[in-house]
This record gives sequence, C-alpha cells and structure tokens, in this order.
Amino acid sequence: MLTILSEGEPRNVVSPDLYAETFSAAVNYLTLQDFIDPERIGALGICGSGSFVISAARIDSRIKAVATSSMYDMGAVNRNGLWKAQSVEQRKAAIVSATQQRSIEAAGGEVQYTCTSSRQTRPISNASSTTFTFVSGDQAHSREFSEDAYAGAAEPKELYCDLYDRVDLIPFAKFAEFAVNNTATQ
Repeated sequence: MLTILSEGEPRNVVSPDLYAETFSAAVNYLTLQDFIDPERIGALGICGSGSFVISAARIDSRIKAVATSSMYDMGAVNRNGLWKAQSVEQRKAAIVSATQQRSIEAAGGEVQYTCTSSRQTRPISNASSTTFTFVSGDQAHSREFSEDAYAGAAEPKELYCDLYDRVDLIPFAKFAEFAVNNTATQ
C-alpha cells in the first residue's frame, strides 16, 4: 500500500477505491510478463486488504481466485460497530455529524480528522467468475467479516475458522491447493 514503505504518491491516503485499484494495477503488471499465464491470476488479501481484494475482484474478471486471511472490513466496522453493535440511530447521528462537519470545512472552518468511513460494501456474489476462500481466527473479533463475505459469495467458496496466530494452524497448503485448483486454465 502507498501508506507504508513504498515511495509512491499520494502518501497517507485512506481510500478503499485506491486500495482496490492497486490489486488491478498489479494484475496489469502481471499480464505483461511473458512467464505469467493471464488466465491463472489469483490474489491474497490479509487483514484490511482482504476486503480490498474482494472489491477488486468484483470489477476485475482477470482475478480468477481470491483468498483472504483475517479479513477486516473497515467500512462495515465503521458503519455497524464491532459485532454489529451500533444501532441505526447511532449511525444516523454519525451521518448528521459528518455532514455538519463537511459544511464547516466547505466554509473554510477547521478540518476535523477522523478514522471513519461511511462507504457501503456491496455483495460479492456478482463476482461470479471468481472463487473465494476465507480464513479467520476462530476467536478473532474480525471473524464476522469473513463470515459475512462468505455468506455473500457465490459458489465455489470455502471458509476456515481456526486460531491463526500459531503458524502450524495456518492452512498454507490449503491456500496453495486453492490457488492451483481455481486459477487453472479453463
């Protein structure tokens, strides 16, 4: 991502659209390589990148398979609260507050920096040419995001929930098998 160690611009930007586009840009690069079969491209998203790679796959049919590990959906957690604890009234109040702040800033007032987003997610079922596998810790507070994404994904799909902080439990072989089986030339 552009916010970490790269020298890319813009810096310190939080933009789910830009993050999703980064995956498609990587696919652009891969398709230009002589040793890459463009019909066998898959993507792995870890933590927040799990939701970004799903967004990319929804609009980029060149991504044939998507796997996530410990997926975190920042849009959902900001809209709904962790474990969907935020009420509709609380969301409405947050929207009113945000729109009031926009008016203040538009009039030249002080910018209020926050860590929230009101972007909405869309079902991933329309990425019908993409297969999915989701891995989450069985006790992870982010488990709900993998389960929600799994529920919205079309078949074929897989969901694994186990502790992911122990390397011996991370299903590396499953990721490899999934990639080989779901990026094979049709």
